[in-house]
Amino acid sequence: MSYVHAYAMIFATDLEKVALFYTEVLHLHQQEVFDDYIELADDEAVEIAVHRSHAAPGVSAWRSDVAIKPCFVIRDLDAALARVEGSAGTAREPWTWNDRRHCDCADPEGNVFQLIEAKPSP
Repeated sequence: MSYVHAYAMIFATDLEKVALFYTEVLHLHQQEVFDDYIELADDEAVEIAVHRSHAAPGVSAWRSDVAIKPCFVIRDLDAALARVEGSAGTAREPWTWNDRRHCDCADPEGNVFQLIEAKPSP
């Protein structure tokens, strides 16, 4: 089986705030906007749908005990972490595994995701 790209759906009580967070952190643009759904994309292979959740508003604790954690391979981890913190997100301390730097982060509503720095080209 061959995959073209990945698509993640993230649930949020403050749809616009969380969509803006991922737009800024991952350099995405709004592709489609609906009352309870905003689709974000880049020009390569990332698509994220931020879908309105009807959970209690104001959730901000790390929600890491979930069935899946989206991970995004990026070019510059330090720059991305600055955007996370500048966009009301939080980041844990980065670590190195398999010759790549990783960092667990959370968006403004506590949805956990991981950033992985791409290996340099040979």
